[in-house]
Amino acid sequence: MPYIFATQYDFSALSTGLVFLGLSAGYIVAACGVVTLAVYRRRRLQKMIAAKQKPAMPAPEAQLLLGKTGSPAIVISLFVLGWTAHAKVHWMVPVVALGVYGCGFILVFVSWPWLWLGSAAQCSRLTFPATA
Repeated sequence: MPYIFATQYDFSALSTGLVFLGLSAGYIVAACGVVTLAVYRRRRLQKMIAAKQKPAMPAPEAQLLLGKTGSPAIVISLFVLGWTAHAKVHWMVPVVALGVYGCGFILVFVSWPWLWLGSAAQCSRLTFPATA
């Protein structure tokens, strides 16, 4: 990444380091999205408990909502980065693409532990029926 901005846009060493701020902005946006989704799920679970309903365990694939959102973002951002990283295009376009990449990266890799936890819970109910 610093190579692109040093060669195509003649950025100095300090300026190429600042390009990582776009990636960091994507990380922050994704973290806010993850926290928002977690709060929403917790509130929904609390409402179900307050209504004395048994909370249904969603399918493990339902935990991949964030990954389904983040994986196209990764592909699109890398495509945009590859096609816009030349001197004729303003330097901010690849930086925005890096921000979208950072957001997608976090969303994909945060969804995997949720999938694993859901699968482990489902497998333990099948293996040990007395614990269900």
